[in-house]
Amino acid sequence: MSYLPNELILEVIEALIPPRSSRIYSPEHPVTRTLVSLTLTSKLTHQAARRLLLTFCLHINSSKKLDNLLDVNVDTTSESNPPIQPRSLFLAPFPSYNIAEPHIVRQVDRLFSQASASLRTLVINIPLRSLYPNEDDQGLRKIVRGAFCRLTALEEFCSAQDELYCDALTTGDEPAVWTLWPRLKKLALYNACLDPSFVQGLQGCPNLTHVVFTRADCVLESLPENVTSTLPWPSLKRVIIVNTHEDHTREVRRREAGWETSFVGWLSRGQRTTPPEDHDYQNLEPLVSLITVPIPVGKEGNDIEVCQEWVCSHALDGSLWDFPNDLLGSYGLW
Repeated sequence: MSYLPNELILEVIEALIPPRSSRIYSPEHPVTRTLVSLTLTSKLTHQAARRLLLTFCLHINSSKKLDNLLDVNVDTTSESNPPIQPRSLFLAPFPSYNIAEPHIVRQVDRLFSQASASLRTLVINIPLRSLYPNEDDQGLRKIVRGAFCRLTALEEFCSAQDELYCDALTTGDEPAVWTLWPRLKKLALYNACLDPSFVQGLQGCPNLTHVVFTRADCVLESLPENVTSTLPWPSLKRVIIVNTHEDHTREVRRREAGWETSFVGWLSRGQRTTPPEDHDYQNLEPLVSLITVPIPVGKEGNDIEVCQEWVCSHALDGSLWDFPNDLLGSYGLW
């Protein structure tokens, strides 16, 4: 009987996940299921598969899973049980409408302390607006803010439920946490308000190439000249506005005079729905794109939930940033 060399077996295992993958593999994905099986095959495959699971397949959607992950790695750095060093992570450990859970908050803080140096891609589905600073008698929001502030190695981030609301003070004058991540390249936020301070925060992220705004506010409201004069910033490649068809058209209908100096209006200047002579539609890459989320049968009237689920799903599989856009002209922006 012939045997494969150990080196070849390990190379096959490594090849299960493409280099530079930004996908967060769910428990149901074939790659995750294969890696789980390999942890049970032999000592050799166990270590290699376990490392990949902890690097690319962390899908923490309950407090129990978060506890299990951290309990398995209690301050151990042995070869058979390496520390948690994920490259990508999906995190949704809180009950649907409540972050006032001291144990879960501290576990998130503990996880981010261990993962801060390695984590590059993070998708969260956390109800951060379920507890406001003036209601926070236990000081949980300070812990949450501190935990997110540690993630300075992040390059891609998506918050499915809000704009990453991490204020710990009632004054509301703390900088957005994502502005403190120097390596940030891709940012997706729900219901952000595109006002002057927010746009200036975006401009302060030197490596930011892609931004996705789902059901954003102030999309077509005029900005002062000191803000628009520096748009777009050099690294910017694509701005994506996500909403349902009804809300896209409603936003356009209620626009007021001066919308051309809004964030979207200013970036849209010079764009055309007709490509230059030497290009075609397939190669046309407008700076500002609209994406229309379809409403499934039976989900009518649930636009918020549908949009949040759509964005979260595409952020997890890595397709959000390059998703095909709708033509701006079809919404009367030209």
